[in-house]
Amino acid sequence: RSSALDLFKALVKKDQGFKQAIAVAVEGMQSSDYFVQFGALDLFKALFEKRQGFEQAQSILNAGGIDPTTAADLRKVLKAANKKT
Repeated sequence: RSSALDLFKALVKKDQGFKQAIAVAVEGMQSSDYFVQFGALDLFKALFEKRQGFEQAQSILNAGGIDPTTAADLRKVLKAANKKT
C-alpha cells in the first residue's frame, strides 16, 4: 500500500490522477495501519499543493471515525494549506 501511495503522489506532482489519488488518500486515512495513514496524509499534502482534495479531507474530519492523532495531523495540514490559498 505504501508504494501505491507514493505512486499516486508522483502522479499528483505531475498534475495527473487527481480523482484516483483523492480516493486512495481517503481510503488510506481510514486504514488501521499507521504507516498507511501517514502515507495518505503525505498524499493529501501533495494534493493540497495542487489545490485538490480540500472538500474530501474536510469530509473525513466531519465524519469522524479515524484515529484521533491522524485526524489532528490532517486538521493541521488542511489548516496550513488553506492559509496558502
